Amino acid sequence: METIAETPYQFLRYDEEKSLLVLVWKAETEHIDEEGLMREIGLFIQELKRLNVRYAIGDDRNFMYSLTPEVQEQVNQGQIANLNHTTLRKLAHVMSTEMMAQMSIEQLFEENVSKTYHDNYFDTLEEAIAWCMA
Repeated sequence: METIAETPYQFLRYDEEKSLLVLVWKAETEHIDEEGLMREIGLFIQELKRLNVRYAIGDDRNFMYSLTPEVQEQVNQGQIANLNHTTLRKLAHVMSTEMMAQMSIEQLFEENVSKTYHDNYFDTLEEAIAWCMA
């Protein structure tokens, strides 16, 4: 798996053979603002579309930003809904160690009621990869 992009808040790893894109959040997300979050999620979706990825994982273990309901709605309408217009079939989440951040992430993806992919939550990256490949 190779790293294809890196910012102060995340890095993206890609396995072409498995058609798998992994977004790994960094602990610096504790200091991200709303605009930065939108930009970071936009980068993930842009790469997902460019690479025609079938499987993706959000490694949220170091995601430290708690989204307000207003930001959740903005991110959902502005970015997450775009996942429905991709080749994505499965999206796995490795759960954050920060409870409020994890709840924010779960609510964010649950609001995407018209999703065209399956999603699930895991404690480890290995479990998430196994589920994606099953």
